[in-house]
Formats: sequence, structure tokens, C-alpha cells
Amino acid sequence: MRRLLMAGIFLAALPMAGAVAAPQALGLLATGKTPVELKCVDGICSAEFSAFCLQQDRTVPKNGTAYRQTEGSELRLVLTAPDGTHRAVPASGLAFRSVRGFAAVVVSIPEAAVKAAGATRIALSVAEAAVLAPHPIANDRTPQTPGDLIAAAKQLRRIGTAPIDDGSAFSHAFRGMMAMINTLPDEPEDLGSGGGDVARQVLKRRTMPAEARVFTAEQLEYCEVQAAGALVVGGLRACLQRQHDSLVGSLNRNYWKASKPGS
Repeated sequence: MRRLLMAGIFLAALPMAGAVAAPQALGLLATGKTPVELKCVDGICSAEFSAFCLQQDRTVPKNGTAYRQTEGSELRLVLTAPDGTHRAVPASGLAFRSVRGFAAVVVSIPEAAVKAAGATRIALSVAEAAVLAPHPIANDRTPQTPGDLIAAAKQLRRIGTAPIDDGSAFSHAFRGMMAMINTLPDEPEDLGSGGGDVARQVLKRRTMPAEARVFTAEQLEYCEVQAAGALVVGGLRACLQRQHDSLVGSLNRNYWKASKPGS
């Protein structure tokens, strides 16, 4: 896995951006058996989720590009009541925005909506084959047509199920790295030198294949060295985001190959 991560340069595979054109539809990585908690800060509950590009020929989304859940994508909110009981409901009221190209999205919901539902905590469960589509753009020269989105959801996304979110070591590595990212604060000084210990506890609690655990632990150790030496802007969390995105880029190239006719 290390060779695969280091072999590709993420940015080299990105298509050139064009003017006023709908960006790529994104595959949203399945969360597996563990829903991802949306942490509430300043009235907004949110978390990052791994994503990947379904349409190589379209432009990369800019940071903050708004997306929407497509029909047939199964997302469920897991609500925790004050007495500790849980209930799962079809997801609604969520906002999706791209971050760092196509490698990740931030999913958010107003904290007021969580309280209105009688919940003290909220988490999101993403089933396999989930697809996000960009919201329409005014004066778009090449909009996403219904046919484009049907192809993305019914054909292209399912090609990515096997290499990306089928429970393989790679998918566990994605989830493990994103769990660490979501646990660490945006500001590195909020945890000081203790961020590595916090992230290590996250991994300790997760059920992962041995290969994925070793790989993910190696990424954490690498980022601890980078953060301790002030070799990365943004500290430990930013380094883990960079390593996560590099892995997405490598696997996305494999996906693009698999999605070509005759592959």
C-alpha cells in the first residue's frame, strides 16, 4: 500500500479546469458499520467524508462547491436521544461541500435541526454506491444532464465499489485516516503535541485488517514527524489530510482505468 500511495502524484492526474462548466460528480465512500459523528461547533454539526471522482473528463470542483445527494444514494442519519437510545432516519437537511478537490467533502447540518429532532448527537451512515452531483451552475456551457448523472450513479459508481469501498484494506485505511482527521481540531495548537496520542486512540478503537492498521499507523507516525519539525503547514491534521488525498488520487487513477470501455 505504501508503494501505491507514493507512486502517484495527486495533482498530476487532475483534468484542467475550464470556464463555467459543471464539475465532476463524486462517489461518496461508504462508512461501513460505523456511522460518522457530525460534531457540533458554533451552531453547525459537520464532519469530513472521503470522496472520489467519477468523471475524469470534467473539471475538478473548487473548494466549497455545493453538491447534492442523488436519487438512489442511501444516506441515513443516526440520532441519539437524551436517554442514549438511537434511531436511524433517511437523511435530509444536509449540505455537501467539496474540500481539497475531489478527495473529500464536508457534510453539515444546522445544530438547531438536530435539537428540533430531539437528539443530543447525530451521525451519518453512507451505504455503498452513494453519488453526489454538483448543483446546477448559471450559464453552464456543459451542464450535467440527466443522462450523465444516471450513468454516474448506475454504471460508473458501481465500478468503484470493488476497489474503493468494499471492505478491502484500502477502504479501511480511508476510513481510519478520516476518523483521525475528524477527531483532531482545525487549529493544531488546540492539542499541542498530544494530537498523535488522540489519533492513536482513534485507531485503537477501530476494527481494521492488520495491513490497513499498519499502513494507517505509518501515515500517522510520518505526520507526527512532519508536525513536530514544523515541516507541514497546519500541523498533524493537515498532514493527514494530505496523505489521505494522495491515497485517493492513486486509487482514483486505478478507478479511471477500470471505468474505460474494454478494461
